Amino acid sequence: MATNFFTESIIKGLTSPQKYIPDSVYYDDNQGSIYFEELLLNPDYYPAHCENEILNTHSENITNYLPQNVTVADLGAGEGSKTKLILNALNKAGKLKAYIPIDISHRYLVNISREFKKMFPQIDILPVEADYYSAMQKISTEKNLFLLFLGNSFGNLDKNEQQEFLKFIHSYTKPGDFLLLGLDLKKDEKILHRAYRETCRNWCFYLFERINRELQADFDKNLFEYHTEYSAETGEYKWFFISKTTHTVYLAATGTEIEFKEDEKIFIGRSFKFDEAEIIKMAQNAGLEITDIFYDSKKYFADFLLKHL
Repeated sequence: MATNFFTESIIKGLTSPQKYIPDSVYYDDNQGSIYFEELLLNPDYYPAHCENEILNTHSENITNYLPQNVTVADLGAGEGSKTKLILNALNKAGKLKAYIPIDISHRYLVNISREFKKMFPQIDILPVEADYYSAMQKISTEKNLFLLFLGNSFGNLDKNEQQEFLKFIHSYTKPGDFLLLGLDLKKDEKILHRAYRETCRNWCFYLFERINRELQADFDKNLFEYHTEYSAETGEYKWFFISKTTHTVYLAATGTEIEFKEDEKIFIGRSFKFDEAEIIKMAQNAGLEITDIFYDSKKYFADFLLKHL
């Protein structure tokens, strides 16, 4: 059964002048999360592999910057493989006090809480099933916060949202709190196409399956093509569906008809790529200081360690 949030998000997106499906509905406790896990294992999907390399290599160096009695808050915890590297380093240094996994997927939260409680029985594990913004308001009183926002999730926001997100983080943290921000760097377009054109296709088409199941809709994925495009100037990589023909989709659960014209687009996602200079500027504008930057060996990806001033 669809949640109010899911229903409202889909209706709002598909009835907008420029149709879109928000990325917040990609993840669920069924096939959506499974497709995403498969995506992370694909060798062409470099962001996950590059960030794993960074954390395998630099977790101890990152830990050296942090105070004692750290509470790690994981914004979009997922299955936690990268987080585990950070927690291991903090635990080894005797600095780990608590872990707060934050996710909208109940399945992820149950699994990660169970696994990490076995690995770190001495710490408090406090899962929060919510979006980032709601969760931050709940945990802002925690001392010595170390926020994780990994996997270039930041790049899924538009430019205005990116700056506002960093300002939001500043407003709900305290001087001396840290944020580890995973960012995909600008690179050759061919590498990006290998990562996004084919590897993301099944995950994106799953959106139609979920809408059909939860809203009793009649989307036919054969009536849409999956496309991507990249702007080297802005660093924005976009993916979208294009309707092959004029047709109507009916959402029986809400009694809503959605009209599609031939060649009409449904915007389904973006991933901005960054350079150092723009991140330094955005961080400064938000009252955050870049303490250090950690790269993978190819410099495809970077984890920026930011501190609340």
